Amino acid sequence: MPTPILNVPRAAISGPRTASEALSIRAVATLTGSYVYTSAVRVLGLDFLNLILDYVKGSETSVQIIGQCGVSSDGTEEGTTWKGFWVTQAVATNGISEVTKHILQLTAASFSAEDGGEVPVTVKAKQVVRFGVKATGSTPYGTLGISVTGGVAVVT
Repeated sequence: MPTPILNVPRAAISGPRTASEALSIRAVATLTGSYVYTSAVRVLGLDFLNLILDYVKGSETSVQIIGQCGVSSDGTEEGTTWKGFWVTQAVATNGISEVTKHILQLTAASFSAEDGGEVPVTVKAKQVVRFGVKATGSTPYGTLGISVTGGVAVVT
């Protein structure tokens, strides 16, 4: 059965929110040395997502998170072509600018044993997104859960 694409709950889009209003896209699970992808989230009409990270540190050096966007024709992940987003342009050196894939990196040494936080991610002009997570360095790896809330920019 195809995996459905999740919708950010309306309560999590505007106004004050609570943890219960956030949408879980990755249940707390042990990290691996290869990218494991979250559930896909429909973001059409949103300007940003807040990634809410629930992190318990292991012996890893870092946790890496990459973003991917795709277009779904049937409302499921099946058949979706995923491409990276979060592209960063490096400073020009000798007239050459290098464009690289941006990786969000959590350096384990910067976090308490059980920690987390929120990371805003721009998703404007995207339809569907998902995130890949992996650990680097020594095992045993810690755990990571990800929930999201979303929003639209308000011009006053």
